[in-house]
Amino acid sequence: MFDGINCKGEGTKFTALKKGDRIRPGKSAEAYRLKEVISDTEAILAEDYGEASPRDDIHGQGKWTTYDVLGHVDQAKMFESVQAALAAGNCLGIFPEGGSHDRTDLLPLKVNTSHHLYFPHSPLDNSSFHASRIN
Repeated sequence: MFDGINCKGEGTKFTALKKGDRIRPGKSAEAYRLKEVISDTEAILAEDYGEASPRDDIHGQGKWTTYDVLGHVDQAKMFESVQAALAAGNCLGIFPEGGSHDRTDLLPLKVNTSHHLYFPHSPLDNSSFHASRIN
């Protein structure tokens, strides 16, 4: 249950969470960054500039609900690998599935992108407004 930016639980283990993890209440589309863990049953959520506030979440404010934990993913090693591959003259494949860097699951590939799995040397143009044709 959210009470402002305070998150309260029963039978929870908030102390097992790590800095940067996010909590997503119920069926909410939003997940909120963990700012501080008080105990196994109480935590404080962050209000990040430019992001939705837990104070406004209708799924978590003032009522008990289930929640998901979205673990923080450190992207530093991935960016180092990309930089090293590009410096060595290798190619980089980008799959614009439309998700956020904070997501821990993958979204389905766009039609134009999945086309290139079968034709890997064809140019890619995702600026088309025609869903049935590949530019």
